[in-house]
Amino acid sequence: MDAVRHRAAELDALQFMHGEQGALLCTAKIVETVPWIDAKYYAATQVVDEARHVEVFSKYLDEKLSATTR
Repeated sequence: MDAVRHRAAELDALQFMHGEQGALLCTAKIVETVPWIDAKYYAATQVVDEARHVEVFSKYLDEKLSATTR
């Protein structure tokens, strides 16, 4: 991959990573704000999913793209 395409792929992945981090924060906020325990449990499963996404993209950036900025 040439340098320009590599950097473009890196920036795309970084933007996606930031989106996943935002989703993680938003879903965590839902858990905090809903008053019903069943809703908290349901929202917590989404938090776990978003945390997995953040972990996977973080590893991808570190291992495949050697991204140093986040």
